[in-house]
Amino acid sequence: MIAIKEEDDDLIELIGLKDDFPDEAREAYGKLFQSCWKPLFFMAKRMCEGRKNPQEDAEDLVMDTFNKVYENAGSFKKRKLQDKQRRRYAVLSWLKTIMKNVFYDVYLDDEIKVRIKKEKNGGSDDSSELILPAKKKILKDHFNDEHDDFIDELELEENQKGSVELNGTNPEVESHNEKVVYEHLQKLSERNADIVRTVYNYYVEGKNTPTEVLDDLESRWGTSRSNIRMILKNFNDSIGQQISSEIKLRVTK
Repeated sequence: MIAIKEEDDDLIELIGLKDDFPDEAREAYGKLFQSCWKPLFFMAKRMCEGRKNPQEDAEDLVMDTFNKVYENAGSFKKRKLQDKQRRRYAVLSWLKTIMKNVFYDVYLDDEIKVRIKKEKNGGSDDSSELILPAKKKILKDHFNDEHDDFIDELELEENQKGSVELNGTNPEVESHNEKVVYEHLQKLSERNADIVRTVYNYYVEGKNTPTEVLDDLESRWGTSRSNIRMILKNFNDSIGQQISSEIKLRVTK
């Protein structure tokens, strides 16, 4: 018997040891499912929009993704992140990459074939069959690179800031701007403060907030993208001209 830790990345590592510890791996799998199914379902619903049975396909996609996770947990590489929330988002990014690859492998084949045939304006089926695997491979490579880049950014930010975040305790304020932000956060509800703090902490110059971060916020607080944007706008407006030029917040549509 080995102790089962509750962190998502620890659970995946234990699932990867299923050949040696089958009972513990199954228990870890159940805990991971409970922890991550809701944000994954948010992602799956967006991927399945426009399909004939979007709700059913999204549910199936989540289950197919978790099946892949169970099979391939041994390939998971635990990164050097210390912050609990960053470790969770690293796991969600890995799960989202698996989900995207499953979606393109299993759910989009027929749609891509039809699209290619239309683009080829009556081209032969053989030419479509040759193009499809190459297109899928490019997409999958892109997803993997996207995940690696996201984790690299998390690690770089953690190394630079020492994981200092504006949370419920008084942080070591290094600038007037940070002090103003902290003071305004104390005026918000728990939900709004968490949303603002999370998006603020995961801002990267020139990029939208990662979808896995927003999906997790939506599922955690039972809210929507539009509400998140409104909360951020209200917060930004509330601090006025004093530091508004210093705060940059972008939310994925």
